[in-house]
Amino acid sequence: MKNKILVSIIIPHYKRLDFTLRAIESINRQVHVQQTEIQIIVSDEEYNKETEEKLRQKRSDVVYIKNFNQEGPGGNRQSGLQKAKGDFILFLDSDDQLASSFLSEMISIFQSDQKSAAVICMSKPIFENGFSIIHKLRLYPLMLIRDTCFIGGLIFNHGILYPGAFYLCQLSHMVFRGSFVKNLKFNYDYRRGGEDWDFIIQAQKFGPIKIVPRKLLLFCYSPGSSTFKGVNLKNKWKSYSLLASRLKNKYRQGIFYQMFLQYIKTFSG
Repeated sequence: MKNKILVSIIIPHYKRLDFTLRAIESINRQVHVQQTEIQIIVSDEEYNKETEEKLRQKRSDVVYIKNFNQEGPGGNRQSGLQKAKGDFILFLDSDDQLASSFLSEMISIFQSDQKSAAVICMSKPIFENGFSIIHKLRLYPLMLIRDTCFIGGLIFNHGILYPGAFYLCQLSHMVFRGSFVKNLKFNYDYRRGGEDWDFIIQAQKFGPIKIVPRKLLLFCYSPGSSTFKGVNLKNKWKSYSLLASRLKNKYRQGIFYQMFLQYIKTFSG
């Protein structure tokens, strides 16, 4: 009999092969989880035979597919989700890396809590060479706010993420219960920013998000990222604004909503 797939890890890939290979290496180093229980799906915007060969050199059982949904990370994730067989789902960005105990610690939460739709951990930033000090100064306050919010949820909200804090989440930091999210869709309307947040909002319909108070992810910031280019910042502002305008009433009140509006403004130029 074939081993049961415990977790499917979906990696959206686009040209940056070195990063994707490094992400897979971090998966190969996982402890207290059998490697045969892990399904790795690399969804590529542009299928490439050479890429497939190099991926299989790193991991022979990798599932390499071409994105057959809408363009961008959301489409890649959607394509991967349609191939996922695991009880749990992780959307790992290609430039991020897992601590060796990431899977075992995150999945153990589900074993003691049958109601949670997802779990989320904290992270340690990695700045690639050439990443500017100005951009670091812009990011550090957000990191502090995010960690403070997580600690607040741990202390004052029974270890659960405040629902309105969805925009402080990154998919790479999370593991989802597969049976809850297998049929969810990444909304192409928010492809320029907020697509993952909308997915998290959808997931919260099935249950809360538990917080793991450990830095189990190495979150990479690279100077070549398009995130900080002017036109992309403007597109993010438009996409975030659209998402904000469509939020249901329960998300449009309180301190987290006001913080979200202020966050959106930082992208308006």
